[in-house]
Amino acid sequence: MSMSWIRDNCGVPAKRGAEIRFAGARAVIVGSRGQYLRARMVEGCRWADAGQIVTIHPTWEVEYLPSTEDQRDVCAFCRGTHPADLDHCICGEDQRAAEGWAS
Repeated sequence: MSMSWIRDNCGVPAKRGAEIRFAGARAVIVGSRGQYLRARMVEGCRWADAGQIVTIHPTWEVEYLPSTEDQRDVCAFCRGTHPADLDHCICGEDQRAAEGWAS
């Protein structure tokens, strides 16, 4: 199964790099496993700590946040996309400076 299968069968806008809220905490989708999403937690919640990658059902306690694709860059750490004007990735890793990205 793939991310397109999840979108088609669960009726959600899931895609790699999308920002979501899982159990009230921010997270970034980093992939899928079968019919489940894999997400890196940006904030901790009752199910996971910040930075942990979790496997979650696409419709259980998940809120899909609006995307601003035209203002985004790819994060070298989590491979997600984040606002281009950040000094660091919202996943908590300061990779832009380490890789020589312009501020």
